[in-house]
Amino acid sequence: MRNGRRDGGAQRSKSINSLLGLYPCLYIRKVGEIFLLWWGTQNMTPLGSADPLQIITPPPKLPSLCMATETEQLCSFLSYVSYEDISSSVIDHAKASILNALGCALGGASASPAVKARKAMRSLSSAKTSTIIARPERTDIQTAALLNGIALTNADYDDTHLRTVIHPSGAVLCAILAWGEIHKLSGREILVAFIVGVEAQLRVGNSISPGHYTNGW
Repeated sequence: MRNGRRDGGAQRSKSINSLLGLYPCLYIRKVGEIFLLWWGTQNMTPLGSADPLQIITPPPKLPSLCMATETEQLCSFLSYVSYEDISSSVIDHAKASILNALGCALGGASASPAVKARKAMRSLSSAKTSTIIARPERTDIQTAALLNGIALTNADYDDTHLRTVIHPSGAVLCAILAWGEIHKLSGREILVAFIVGVEAQLRVGNSISPGHYTNGW
């Protein structure tokens, strides 16, 4: 019995060591994610949980929101935001997030999920108006946003909002880049759209997390 238990334990240990040998980066990343989640809850106030007036200065034309619902308040607030209303620190943070997200998209463009998605979706594209990051092919706006999003989030290295564990940049940036390319948006317009999109995600995320997990989401 003892030998059997000893042999079984040694076999399990060998299996775990083999797994870690095959996937060291995955193991290290998961440990890092667990630590970051714990550390974030102990030491950080997430951007999305702060008062919006501390992040973005509300413009004077903002209408009265006394009788509006929470959704109407959020939409009205974000729809009136301009580049001049946003603090320089938030602008700098947005630029860093965009740069990080683009790096993730470049790195994920040749990954298997991205390759398979391109093969499946290219024949369904109705136009060739939009860029696929790191690729010569072009597709319609919806397909480009989807394919770039798959590449960007492939390895889960895009930025993470600790309280909600949302990866906010990918979905927002891929939609903005596809839309902005067609409509010739300026750099400032892209930055504002990106900041507003991330802000909306984190406000909604903060309002429902983590209760939505227990409610079956």
